[in-house]
Amino acid sequence: KTLETFVTGINTAKTVTGYWFDDADTIHGYILAKDGTLTPLDVDGAGSGVLQGTQPESINAKGDIAGFYTDAGGKRNGFTRASDGTVTTFDAPNSSNTIVAGINKKGGIAGYYIDSSSVAHGFLRTAKGKFKVFDALGAAQKAGAGTFVSRIGDDGTIVGESYDAGFILHGFVGTP
Repeated sequence: KTLETFVTGINTAKTVTGYWFDDADTIHGYILAKDGTLTPLDVDGAGSGVLQGTQPESINAKGDIAGFYTDAGGKRNGFTRASDGTVTTFDAPNSSNTIVAGINKKGGIAGYYIDSSSVAHGFLRTAKGKFKVFDALGAAQKAGAGTFVSRIGDDGTIVGESYDAGFILHGFVGTP
């Protein structure tokens, strides 16, 4: 029984990705092709408890998908699924939780991670798996604050939000 369904991405081929909650509140990813073919997407290692599972967040023109999954211990981890079905999992450096926001046409992945002090930091992951971490200008380095990346454009531009020391929210645009 499907309780809620979310669409998080569509590409130029009109392939859609997203996730849904089952009646146990476990999260399952999916890929829906233009012709109506539905492919489940549950990453190995994803938990099966409440609010655990697989959350695809973005799909690029090639059909590569990026997102995150929550394991049985409650930790969030990043993943990418290539158009051929190969899944690669990863965590940002020094991460207690990795949240993926998007993937661009070159396979660049952007998101944010939470460190051991509960501060959020942005990251870029190249298609070859190299990381660059960053903080938005003025982002506070205290628990609950930091840099939260929302999306990456095909040209590498990143957008998101950050909280300053007074916990005031600011938007940002980062260019390559």
